[in-house]
Amino acid sequence: MIFSRTADGLSAEHRFYEADVVLYCEGSSKEDGTSSLDELFWSEVMAARGQKVFCKSFGCKADLIALAGRIFSGNVARAIVALDRDYDWLLSEQVEHPCVLYSYGYSWESDLPYGFSFGKIMNLFFTVVDTSRLEQSYYSFMQSSDAQLRRLCLIDVRYRSAPVQIFDRSKPASLVASDTTGGRALRASGVVSKCRATRFFEKVQIRQEQLHGRLGRELFFGKTVLKLAYQWFVGNSKSKSSGRSVTYDTFCSALILNMQHDGRGGQRDAYFDELVQRWRNYALA
Repeated sequence: MIFSRTADGLSAEHRFYEADVVLYCEGSSKEDGTSSLDELFWSEVMAARGQKVFCKSFGCKADLIALAGRIFSGNVARAIVALDRDYDWLLSEQVEHPCVLYSYGYSWESDLPYGFSFGKIMNLFFTVVDTSRLEQSYYSFMQSSDAQLRRLCLIDVRYRSAPVQIFDRSKPASLVASDTTGGRALRASGVVSKCRATRFFEKVQIRQEQLHGRLGRELFFGKTVLKLAYQWFVGNSKSKSSGRSVTYDTFCSALILNMQHDGRGGQRDAYFDELVQRWRNYALA
């Protein structure tokens, strides 16, 4: 953390790591030299756009925003802060600066369940030659959950400061149906019941144009959305003779390493292209 204490240190740190830029992201640094999934995600986003980056976990979002302030005031161009978008964009709380990158969806987890090499992920769970039918089934399943996820997003925004948690963020899979093979995706009845029992909510003004074109799986709590995708793969592998057990972290890592950055990720890819180009223009100015 020594480099991050001064503007001169932040400006010089990329040379120490022989990188184009040092990117600070959410999470805790690991003493054994391994990387967090946050670091892996942002490394892949930057590398796919031609940037040699050294990623460092720097703590919580508040820590990163404070660091961003030092980057701004010191006119540092070779340090980037990467943040989960959360609901900042809906609440007009997003920090706008070339050295600040936000996830496209709610969090980096939200950016993973589409625009990836489906066959490579499917073959982690069981061996199959032709994955086209399964891929169509997967995307149909995720699309079928969009309306409910969109509704949960609006509820979550309005009840985010309620004295009683509408859902437990420490258990993101609690909203996901244990068996998704029958088409059931989410268990939201408990959320709706808590809303009815809670009188407190915030009157947040959300304009329809803010939500235009955004999918529910991009808007809502990313860890739940990614658990939903994971459960689909797990459920579809149970009945297969070659079915294998794959941990959630392995699934996440594989998705990150098999992201497709050539436009098949839709607006996500164009969004990151624009952000990285904006930073590059600023760094070279």
